[in-house]
Amino acid sequence: MIRKDKEVTCREDIEEIMHRADTCRLALCEGDRPYVVPLCFGYERGVLYFHCAPHGRKLEILENNHNVCFEMDLDHEIVSGETR
Repeated sequence: MIRKDKEVTCREDIEEIMHRADTCRLALCEGDRPYVVPLCFGYERGVLYFHCAPHGRKLEILENNHNVCFEMDLDHEIVSGETR
């Protein structure tokens, strides 16, 4: 991380951010290509839950490659601009 002064390291602060998040994306590796998908999620007692069918593309990718990461967003707002 370039801006160490912006890094959040306190577990309580991280969990508070996760509870406020309204979007979560899961990033998987399928061969040499990324696969990113937005998911419904939940977080409770240190466990991140994703909504998923019992079989499908995400699980097939995970069977072949366990490298995965996630990203969360919060505080979205629409900013209007000039129309041309």
